[in-house]
Amino acid sequence: MKSLFSIFNFFISTLFLLLITSCQKRTVDKYDHLKNELNKVDSLLLKGENTTIKSIYNKIDKNKISSKAQLAKYYVLGSIMEGQNLEKKIILAKNALKVFDSPDLIKNEEDLYFRTLITNGDAQFFSKRYLYALNYYFEASDLIKKDFDKENYLASKFASIYFKQNNFAKAAKYYLDSYDFDTKSAIKSMLKSDFYRPEMKVNNAAFCFYKNNQLDSGAKYYQLFEQLIDKANIKKEISTKYTNTLRAILYDNLAGLNIKTGKLDSALNYANKSIFLLSKEEEEMNLTPLLKIAEISIKTNQLKNAKKALDQSNYLIFKYFQNYEAYYPIWLKQNTAYLYKTNQINSAYFYQNKYINLIDSINLFKQDVNSVDIAKESQLINQRIELNELKYNNNIRKIYIIALIQFMVLVLIIIIIVYRNLQRLKIAHHKANEQNAIIFKNSVEIEKANKNYLRIMRVMAHDLRNPLSGMTGLASVLLHETQIDEENKKMLKLIETTGMHSIEMINELLKTGLANENEVLEAQKLDLKALLIDSVELLQFKAKEKQQHIIIENKDLDTPVFAKVNYEKVWRVINNLVVNAIKFSLIGGEIRTGVKEYKTSVVIYVSDDGVGIPEKNKETVFDMFTEAKKTGTNGEQPFGLGLSISKKIMEKHQGKIWFEDGINGGTIFYLEFPKEQ
Repeated sequence: MKSLFSIFNFFISTLFLLLITSCQKRTVDKYDHLKNELNKVDSLLLKGENTTIKSIYNKIDKNKISSKAQLAKYYVLGSIMEGQNLEKKIILAKNALKVFDSPDLIKNEEDLYFRTLITNGDAQFFSKRYLYALNYYFEASDLIKKDFDKENYLASKFASIYFKQNNFAKAAKYYLDSYDFDTKSAIKSMLKSDFYRPEMKVNNAAFCFYKNNQLDSGAKYYQLFEQLIDKANIKKEISTKYTNTLRAILYDNLAGLNIKTGKLDSALNYANKSIFLLSKEEEEMNLTPLLKIAEISIKTNQLKNAKKALDQSNYLIFKYFQNYEAYYPIWLKQNTAYLYKTNQINSAYFYQNKYINLIDSINLFKQDVNSVDIAKESQLINQRIELNELKYNNNIRKIYIIALIQFMVLVLIIIIIVYRNLQRLKIAHHKANEQNAIIFKNSVEIEKANKNYLRIMRVMAHDLRNPLSGMTGLASVLLHETQIDEENKKMLKLIETTGMHSIEMINELLKTGLANENEVLEAQKLDLKALLIDSVELLQFKAKEKQQHIIIENKDLDTPVFAKVNYEKVWRVINNLVVNAIKFSLIGGEIRTGVKEYKTSVVIYVSDDGVGIPEKNKETVFDMFTEAKKTGTNGEQPFGLGLSISKKIMEKHQGKIWFEDGINGGTIFYLEFPKEQ
């Protein structure tokens, strides 16, 4: 009986072991399959095989990925593949970073962690958040301080920032350093798809030399670029399709080089060859050679060809390039030249102004990247990293001791300075009293002069309004005359519009800007929510002209919100803020407004998603006739009075007006009224 039991027990144990082995084998097979699929996507990205990558990647079920390292790689590859969807690119990169939730995982997968940091930096870079990108790059650099190869790899990242800053000489140097690293590095297999191919870095360096007018150096490295393409093609490192793409890029750049050297026939030949090599899937890459063909055709008076190239390139810009600041200005410039050549002067003048305005706008947005000092930021970030390291070791005590000594020295210096200043103050006190008496006397005289100035200005404003009204009315009547030709009607319309703007500005000045400072404010207890709704409803038609939506938040709540205010003046303030939001928001934008009640005050807010207020103008937006005024997004005329007037009205209500930057762009203005006690 005991023998039978032993045989049964052995049988059960053997069966159990077989089941465990079978399950483990299936798990390993499944892990290997997912690993192979991810590696396949990685390899295809490196070779430029973009057609099948997404289909393979989308078939991978991330919920079945049990390895944290493979999950991080899954997110990294997804971020790299994302094109125009920058928000998703950032989310995927951050998801990859979240996977590294322990020091042990970072230590065991250091290469992948390095790659994850670089991917996060790239995502921030493409989203124009350059300081965030630098933080990730320097964190990656600090991770591999003793690894010269990886540090050199970061050269291409810094080159990109220098290129954005138009520092082409430094950008070229960093691209060539990175290329040198590519040819010698032993970690290519680790970097794979986010590793730029050596050929493209040589091309980027050549393009930097071209942009820096070092044309001989540009030609030299374009020649090297062509040799590298041939070499990679012979070794079958890249597909035939990707080879054609690289050659198309080369020929496009050679076309630009030949235009600069005046060899227009060669340039035209290169541009046509570039277009010929590109497939239908790469239609958007036809844009730059088409722009070059347009430029050459204009210079050689082949105006039909120029018109055709301009039409085709304009179509591609608006079809493929949501952020077209790199190409649309070039198109505007070439189109202006074409219109001048064909004697379409009015149209040429229109597009020339559009080009100038767009360049000004682009230069404004480039301030962020131009303000980035890589060397300085490198120093600051490295100092921060070193400080964090010091916090985790016993040497932090030395920092406290040094800080204490410095503090004591500083206190001693302050005591000496205070003592010396007290001595000087005793001497200066008497002089200050004398100066105060003089200042008081002068201020009284200035106040009298200001009152006289206001009286004169009110008289002038009244006197100017009558002839302006007559001029505007006469222009309006003449516009309806049938005997006046179109050219004169345009001039009359201009006179009418200018006169109306001038009258509107004078009315604004008379109502508030030049109003009596001692005027008693007639206020009454009013429902601010009802006042806001009335004001906004009257402006809905104006918003609809730009296809905008004004949303009144908490509109349906029945509770009124009371404060003691002057109806007409507060209506004017709300009207100014909402009109500004409409004026400086893009077509199709969204404007939000509402009322918030607090214990001692009531706050009205107006929020938009428009162009916002530049940092340099924030301190002067409430000044009368401020230099911070600018034209609206649809060409609306500014006066520079609205916010100044609004501030004066709020001060008469013992209230406040201020603004903040919106989280997603635009501006939020706030009006705070005290509650009636």
